[in-house]
Order: sequence, then C-alpha cells, then structure tokens
Amino acid sequence: MELIVPLIASILAIIAAIIFALWVLKQDPGNPTMREISEAVRMGGAAFLKREFTYIFPIAVVLAIIIYLALPFAGEATGLAGKISGFSWSDSWKIAVDFLIGAGLSALAGYLGMAVTTRSASRAAEAAKKGIGSCLTVSFRAGAVMGMCVAGLALLGVTGLYIAFGAHPDVVPLIVGLGFGASLISMFIRVGGGIYTKAADLGADLVGKVEAGIPEDDPRNPAVIADNVGDNVGDCAGMGSDVFESYIVIAIAAMLLGYFTFHGSYLWSNAVIFPLLLCAAGIFGSIIGALCVHSGWKGEPMRALNLAFYVTVVVAAILSYIFAGWMFGFGTPLANALLICSILGFIVVVLLEKIADYYTSYKYPPVRSISEASQTGAPTNFLTGLSVGLKSTFPSMIVLVAAIIISFILGYASAPANIDKTMAGIYATAITTTGMLSLSGIIMSIDSFGPVSDNANGIVEMANLGEVREVTDILDAIGNTTKATTKGFA
Repeated sequence: MELIVPLIASILAIIAAIIFALWVLKQDPGNPTMREISEAVRMGGAAFLKREFTYIFPIAVVLAIIIYLALPFAGEATGLAGKISGFSWSDSWKIAVDFLIGAGLSALAGYLGMAVTTRSASRAAEAAKKGIGSCLTVSFRAGAVMGMCVAGLALLGVTGLYIAFGAHPDVVPLIVGLGFGASLISMFIRVGGGIYTKAADLGADLVGKVEAGIPEDDPRNPAVIADNVGDNVGDCAGMGSDVFESYIVIAIAAMLLGYFTFHGSYLWSNAVIFPLLLCAAGIFGSIIGALCVHSGWKGEPMRALNLAFYVTVVVAAILSYIFAGWMFGFGTPLANALLICSILGFIVVVLLEKIADYYTSYKYPPVRSISEASQTGAPTNFLTGLSVGLKSTFPSMIVLVAAIIISFILGYASAPANIDKTMAGIYATAITTTGMLSLSGIIMSIDSFGPVSDNANGIVEMANLGEVREVTDILDAIGNTTKATTKGFA
C-alpha cells in the first residue's frame, strides 16, 4: 500500500516532464538564423553524448559481468553473516541487472533533458520579444524537463526494483547495484562534460576576446557554438547525471540504514520505505512549485524562481509530516524527530541556496568586489575571486556540520527502547540527507534554466537581435547564479 505513493509520484514526474517538453516544443523557434544556430548546438550536444555512450556502455556491460561472477565469492570471502548472509548466484545476477538499469536510467535522464534544453534556446530567444516573463517561462520549463526526468526516473528505478524483488526489507541489499550503475555514468558525463565545457568556454574566449578582440557570442567566432554546446553537456547533462546518482545513492543508503537499524522491529518495513515516501514528497512539491513560474509573471525573474522553490519546500514539509506520522505514528517521539530531520534537510538546501546566491549574485558585495578589483588588472581580479570562493565555503561547512550534529542527536534521543541509539542517530542523519535530495526535481529545474537562458543570450547576439538583448542579459546573469547554487547542492 505504502509503495503506491512513490510509484505514483515518479510516474507523475515523468508525465510532468512530457507535458513541459511538449509545451516548450510548441513555442515559436524564431527566424531561420536562430533555428540554424539552435540546430548546430543540438547536433553538437548529441554528438558529445553519442561519443560518450559509445565508450561507456561496453564498459558497463563488462563491469556487470564482473559483478555477476565476483559477488558470490566476495560474500564468502568477507564472511558476511547475520543480517546479510552473503550473495548467492541468484542474487548476483539481480545486482548486475541493477547496475545496468542504473546506468541506463542515468543516461536516459541526461539524454532526454538535454534533448529539450538544446532545442529550447531559440524558442526562449524568440519569447524574449514578448517580454521577460515569456522568456523566463520557456527557459524554466525547458529546464523542468531535466528536473522531473532526474527525480522521476531515479525514484521509479529504486521503487520499481524494490517492488520487483519482493517489496520486503530483505531485498534492499539487492538494489545497491542501481547506485553503482548511476555512478558510472555520472563519473563519465560529469567529468567529461565539465572538461568539455571549460575547454570550449576558454577556447572561445581566447580566440575571440584575446586574439581577435571581438565580443562574447560574436557570430564571427565559430567557437561560440562549442561554448554553447558545453553549457548543455556540463551544466545540464553533467549536473543531471551527478544529481541523479546522488539521489539514488542517498535513497538506497537511507533504506539500508533503516534495514540495519530496525531489523527485527515492528518498524522494520516502515523504516525502509520512509525514505521513498520522503522522495515522493519532494516530487509532489517540485511539480506544484514548477507550475508557479508562468508567462504572466511581471516581477523580478529571480523572485519567480524563489517562489517555485519555496512552494516546493512548503508542500514537501507538509507531506513529510503526513508520511512520518503514517509510518511511525503521529505524535510519537521517533515520528517527530524524523519529521524535524526531514525539514532540517529542506532548511539546509534553503540556506545553501542563500549562501550561493550571496556569493555569486551581482547584487551583493562579493561579486561587486571582484568587479572592482578588475580595475587594477587581471592579477587582483583573480586573487579577489579566489579569496571570495574560499570564504564562501565556510558558512556552507557550518550549515552542513550543524545539520549532521542536530539530526544525529534527534535520532539518538528518540530511538525506541529496543533500537540501538547510535544506529538510530545515523539513520536520522540519512533522513536529513534524503530530505535535501528529495528537492532535486525543483533544484535541477532551476539549474537547467541556466544553460537555456545562456544559450538564448548567445543566439540573440549571433542573430543580431539587439532589441531583446536586455531581457536575455538579465536572465543569463540569473542563470549563472542558479548554476552556482546547484553546484553547491550537488
């Protein structure tokens, strides 16, 4: 009964992604020049993923075979006993299949999301002619396709395999392969995409600004296309695969900790399922939050994105209260503690978002100080930027350490009489982390908005649409901030 909720949530996320994609693709792609530029970026992104997958999937198949052959012997060699007695041949093939499914779902999420974002930039640029609200909506909904694909496919993979293997706590160790498969794709796409992004970005700037003395995104610079492709493969596909992997790994880790902590207790099954319900709460909130960004928005764009984010947090918090009470009993110390841990995870994301916004937005002193340092030359600009970056890590570190300590204390203090208190504290920290990752749907939507708005700004420049450059410049600057926020989140 309980597993229907995350199953419905994951399916709704995929449906939402399809609806957003169809809506975006119905928008006007602009004049022939804009369509030509957009098509070049799309082809570049597709070529990158094709080349990556050509090398990754054969490796994945080989690793899956190794996992299948090695696990039975590994279980005997390490002397696994007690709650996990080792893996049989029938278990090892399931984990090997998990591995391939995790790799496939991660690749699919990245491919589907980037397939839409690379087709959306010209549509966002054309929408800018109608005003900032229309451009914002096209860019955000294109990004929401990636966000919903990441959250929906990740939760569907974990929940689907848990149900397929018997929907019993004893099968939790059999779905760990899902996380390993997702990690393989994440490693290649995130690192490879990041290198491609920076190489293309620096190459375009060097040949354009330094050698030729022409502005950024100038149509005379062919490297601009590679730069725009890099925005998508790094900040969209790369970040998506990274968050997808984190989402799955954290969900499975929390389920495993529930498996170990409450083994033999009447709460055993509920403790394993609760992380899935928490992920479902985040998806429901993300879908509702994403609908808050619409073409009728007249205010500051960042406020619309913040509204979507805060609505997501509120909805997820309300649902977390319901799910915690459902699983552990309304008003019980354990239910209250895990509810607070869930909300603490949401608060951590909010604080990290605020910290990243403060250190990366043009509205606040850190970025302004870097800009002012440029007046005395490149060395002072570099040193000021480096110092600001180093300082920005301290408040984030304080927030994360405080969250870990608080959640552990809450879990330790609320453990039922027959449950190990230390393990309960560790389980509570996993619930806090799951609360953070449950917001991946809206976080990735806001992140993927960045490369779309960036590419739209480039298309406006290359297509000589100077009359809307003011609109796309604003959204491009906001997109740089949102991308920095998601990097901190990931």
